Amino acid sequence: MEVLERVEGQERSKVMWCGDFNAHNTLWVGGEGKRMDGNGQVMEHFIERKDLVCLNDGRGTRIDVATGKESALDLTLVSSTMAGICEWEVWEESAVGSDHYPIVCTVGQREEEVLVDGVGRWVFGRAKWDQLQELSEQVMARVDMRGDVDSMKNWVRTALVGAATEAIPKSSGRRRRKAVPWWTEECEAMVRIRNRAFRVLKRTHNFQHLIQYKQAQAMVKITIRQAKSHVARRIGKLSIHSTSLLASSSTTARMAQFEEVSQKSAVHPMPVGLVLQYGTAGFRTNAKQLDHVMFRMGLLATLRSKKTKATIGVMVTASHNPEEDNGVKLVDPMGEMVTPAWEGYATQLANAEQEGLLTALKDVIEREAISMAQEASVFVGKDTRPSSESLSQAVLDGVHALGGHSKDYGLVTTPQLHYMVCCQNTQGRYGEATVKGYYRKLSQAFIQLTKNVPNRTDDQKALLVDGANGIGALKVCEMETYLKNELQLSLFNDGSSGKLNHLCGADYVKVQQRAPKGVEMTAGERCCSYDGDADRIVYYYSGSAGRFHLLDGDKIATLISTYLKELLTQAGLDLQIAVVQTAYANGSSTQYLEDTMKVIVRCTKTGVKHLHHAAQEFDIGVYFEANGHGTVLFSKAAEEKIQQLAQDSNTNDERKRAALLLQNTVNLINQTVGDAISDMLLIEAVLAIRGMTVQQWDAIYTDLPNRQLKVKVADRRVIDTTDAERRTVSPAGLQEAIDSLVKKYRQARSFVRPSGTEDVVRVYAEADTQESADALAHEVSLAVYRLAGGVGEEPKPL
Repeated sequence: MEVLERVEGQERSKVMWCGDFNAHNTLWVGGEGKRMDGNGQVMEHFIERKDLVCLNDGRGTRIDVATGKESALDLTLVSSTMAGICEWEVWEESAVGSDHYPIVCTVGQREEEVLVDGVGRWVFGRAKWDQLQELSEQVMARVDMRGDVDSMKNWVRTALVGAATEAIPKSSGRRRRKAVPWWTEECEAMVRIRNRAFRVLKRTHNFQHLIQYKQAQAMVKITIRQAKSHVARRIGKLSIHSTSLLASSSTTARMAQFEEVSQKSAVHPMPVGLVLQYGTAGFRTNAKQLDHVMFRMGLLATLRSKKTKATIGVMVTASHNPEEDNGVKLVDPMGEMVTPAWEGYATQLANAEQEGLLTALKDVIEREAISMAQEASVFVGKDTRPSSESLSQAVLDGVHALGGHSKDYGLVTTPQLHYMVCCQNTQGRYGEATVKGYYRKLSQAFIQLTKNVPNRTDDQKALLVDGANGIGALKVCEMETYLKNELQLSLFNDGSSGKLNHLCGADYVKVQQRAPKGVEMTAGERCCSYDGDADRIVYYYSGSAGRFHLLDGDKIATLISTYLKELLTQAGLDLQIAVVQTAYANGSSTQYLEDTMKVIVRCTKTGVKHLHHAAQEFDIGVYFEANGHGTVLFSKAAEEKIQQLAQDSNTNDERKRAALLLQNTVNLINQTVGDAISDMLLIEAVLAIRGMTVQQWDAIYTDLPNRQLKVKVADRRVIDTTDAERRTVSPAGLQEAIDSLVKKYRQARSFVRPSGTEDVVRVYAEADTQESADALAHEVSLAVYRLAGGVGEEPKPL
């Protein structure tokens, strides 16, 4: 290490280093029982980073006279451009007073430079600008504005180029290039093809020409790599990752892996100018722009699997987005979302230029100290979008390019894939890692929960389901037979004719506050809607006067938490239960939970990952966003206490019944992520057990009227928030203005927060009447516009 620190930054283009580096690594000496130590790892990274070549061919350079064993501690490193003209030899019988053998390195020929013809370039440093201005003015004075536009344009262009030629000198176009031993006519030909493809792309930029250029660019790299390998084999050396020469089977395997990545990456080219950010929902955009992202997420999932030594999931979906979009997100070993650091790696890989992809991969490998010899396992699932078939194949290509093992589940909901990943990594303790295993676990728990409900009629079992024309419709149909008529579903928007998420689905119902297309409700009939990948659910019904009633995530969280609180009391279990909300939760729900049910309410920043993390802090954590995405988490200690009580033969009947209900409730809930099917079954079970109608559920509390608006600003970053996004700290004066406006209305509340994706500020307001909520939202929008740099027209009253 001391040697490397002294020479760091002193490398030259032509250099040879020789010495005893005291570094053990199977890259420069193979054989059984050989090992790699810390110095060996440092040297390997140094050689790769500096594009050096190790000339050692595996023979020992030192002998331990006591044991007779040889080691290779003496290394000879040269610049990659010199590797093909060097020969390396060990004189094993010529040691003179030393246990190290003499090493002879012969440099066979001098590196040469050749002149290459090219296109001359303007030498602007020697330009005569006054002359150019005078000539240009003369050109423009002679332009006939009455002529044909195209002819005039061509004449002006030719004349201006002629003026520039007189006023600005040009270089000869001939440049010097190093003569390297591996450069062949085939390399020259591939470069010409690549350059020709680039000129075509510049002249007519379209997707097909982009693909042709990227493929030609990849072929240049492959051809050069093969030429280098050929020279290395000819002189009896091995190549280390494209350029360095090392004698090691493990290095050869890794080199082959990266070579396959490079080759397959050319089949999944990156669109020019596209920049994407991995967020809570992963990547989402138009499906036509995602092929390269999917391939790279397959690579990243493989690295994540090697790092965690566990199965990782990759789900191809865009949830509630339009059918033309698609997306991808990674699933960590316990079914949770990936960590923020790996979200950053995902963004880094997705935006890496084609030629920088391998460098980006190596950066992740080095930062995370990933062993590429570790096995990798990746589960892949997709939704029903037309683009999902080819995009999921791109994911699989990425997994296989790095030697990972994959299991393609095909069409599954997002929560099902999360469930399968968790089952796999808990060795089946959470359940069977199959779709059928998922159906069996949930249906058995539901049947156990509802089997003792007295006098449950067919009307009470009936439920209308809007499948959003997505994967949820397909999967709930498959599951229906497992429920044995304990729930009678009428499915609408099942994907047989309509378009995914178009005028249907949970997001449409929530935003539009109306029933989805194709669902005809009678008064009091229970209905629910999934979103496109079935991780959200909302309920609704029509009142006797035809008024639409929505029961969103706040109402779902309240129903479930009150049910669990009652069971804990009946079971006599001292477990802490909490409901986790965001600032968007309706104020009435918060007041009911805190004041009436005496349940702890925790508020977090917007985003499922914040809610999930906060819910993990309690024995039982219930979280639902207003959009219907949510679940319930039980701590390991809570599950053990519930199970012990359920199995205790000395428990009285009431406590026993409550404990068994809690046990089956735990089994019914998909704790890995929000799950529309699991949540639907839980809600139906709770309503049945408590003997409640949907109207009685709705009447638990009355939502305060609210309004959400957006204000365009020059830079959303001027808005800084605190207290879980409920108060602003900048710009100055904004929070004071909001506080003053809120005081004008009864039961009022308002907050603002910057969008995560666009330069807008989101405004939320609620009050005792809809008119007051609308007025407050408008006045707060004006304050944002005036104090936070609004652009465009001022917000108008609603």
